[in-house]
Amino acid sequence: MRHGYPSPYKETIYIGVEGRIIEEAHQPMLELFVSDKGIGLADEWSIETCTGIGIKNVEERIWMYCGDPYRIQIRNRREGGVGVQIVLPIIEEEHELQQWIRKQQEWLDGYKGGQS
Repeated sequence: MRHGYPSPYKETIYIGVEGRIIEEAHQPMLELFVSDKGIGLADEWSIETCTGIGIKNVEERIWMYCGDPYRIQIRNRREGGVGVQIVLPIIEEEHELQQWIRKQQEWLDGYKGGQS
């Protein structure tokens, strides 16, 4: 949050969080939307070129746990500030949870195997 507001900032900081269930490709998903009313992102900003580790870490963890269909999108809002959309799977059954755990373990095993 320190990036979204000038320092020192004496006013109330607004952060909104909304969630809803959406359907994409016939699958229910959880859509989270986090927003602020800060100064927004620079015009040339992109998640691919950002140098901080926080946003990239969140994006990589979503991909690692959930795979390609799930995502994080960050953009300036028309009314000012930044909006972050996060789309995640909804896990309703034990077998679905076990499938996600297996997928993550396979990814970790492959990652560790590639390190020296």
